[in-house]
Amino acid sequence: MAEEELVRLQPGAVLFRPGDTVAALHILKEGELEVHAVADDEKLVPVRRVARSGALVSECVADLSRRASAVAAVGKAVVLFVPLGPQGLPGRIHERPAFGLALARCLAEAAKELGERYGVESGRYLALAAPLDDGCRTFRRLHDLLKRPLAKKPELAAVLQEIESTSLWAHVRELPPEGTKPIRRREFPRLGTEDLERAGFDTEGKRFRTYPRGVSICEEGEVAHDFCFLFRGKLDALVGGVRVGSVEPGEFFGETTALLDLPIRTASVVTVDESRILTIDRRGFEPLMTSQPPLCAQLVRALSRRVEALGADLANVRRRQETLKSLWTDPKAGFLSTIQRLGEAVESLREPNMPPALRESLDELSRLKSVLRERTTGL
Repeated sequence: MAEEELVRLQPGAVLFRPGDTVAALHILKEGELEVHAVADDEKLVPVRRVARSGALVSECVADLSRRASAVAAVGKAVVLFVPLGPQGLPGRIHERPAFGLALARCLAEAAKELGERYGVESGRYLALAAPLDDGCRTFRRLHDLLKRPLAKKPELAAVLQEIESTSLWAHVRELPPEGTKPIRRREFPRLGTEDLERAGFDTEGKRFRTYPRGVSICEEGEVAHDFCFLFRGKLDALVGGVRVGSVEPGEFFGETTALLDLPIRTASVVTVDESRILTIDRRGFEPLMTSQPPLCAQLVRALSRRVEALGADLANVRRRQETLKSLWTDPKAGFLSTIQRLGEAVESLREPNMPPALRESLDELSRLKSVLRERTTGL
């Protein structure tokens, strides 16, 4: 096996890219690194920074063979390269389960940070999307009312046709029904039940319990230190009383509590069916993982999958923010300019004896222009 190497990175130097083979561990010694996740449109989007000395730069796909993201130096940085050898990352975890547990902690920290950032960015996205979507729904209704009168005048029909060819109109047509809110469905990591069975359960702090249908396992905000694994049944996770995901057999929750000693539950969990759950407290969790390398490797795989998914979620919501801003403000195809052009075009339809419904539509279009100017201040 090659020897460890201390590498000095210049600002902007790329440590690895998505798809690269996981051939070495990277431990930050000095400086700061930035992690870029892959969005659905294959763009790389910055999602978090690593600045703690000794931190493992750990993003990889679930089978631990390839990198799931790109990492680059923000300024000058020093990184320790630790070659993994022919068995790769799973082999290193099997050789040194304590290392696997340290890697799991780094992944849990990354997942926690990405989840918090996703919550903040989702709020910003919804704050931007809500007025745009409200305006687009009004615009869609006015468009349907005005389309026939506009079609009677060639010059106005041309304006309408031009509007219908923009990316904004595609957004308008694809809007979900009013009141629909995008809720991110929480995904829970999965372990193989066969690995737990092979591990045996004589570890101190282990508890099995069967819960009937419709009872609470834990409450959002309560203090707890337990790692919970579902053997049989089904659970629902709720945040603020809203269902955000389900836990199936082989999946687990509470790993952040066990790994990072952060004893506050972030969701309530209730049983959907009669469920059998293995509960391991913090004292029993670490000995179980370090004594069972296959189980520890499964934990790392599960957390890697979660970090990859959260990074992609955050990258996508940031890309959607950029798209929405362009839909608002693009000088040729943005919402403001489109409403302005449509408003100027339809003013020629005003006549003393025009139908009341058409007059009301024109008045509503004028009000919409004023409201949008106020809402887009500062974009």
